[in-house]
Amino acid sequence: MALKRCSRCVLSENFPRIRFDGNGVCNFCNDELLHSTEASQIETARLEIKRLFDDVRGKNEYDAILCYSGG
Repeated sequence: MALKRCSRCVLSENFPRIRFDGNGVCNFCNDELLHSTEASQIETARLEIKRLFDDVRGKNEYDAILCYSGG
């Protein structure tokens, strides 16, 4: 039997604490805290990521590895 997967991001039912709504979309995709269009929140996140990269830039062969998954 195939694993149930989110219809948006394809996380499987084996992912910790995952739940699905009636449309097959997981709670992580539906979580409003993960999605923001407010300029101030976006800028705050951008600055935090920049700070994290600035702390390690030039110390190793790679500055960072970025893993990204979109639905």
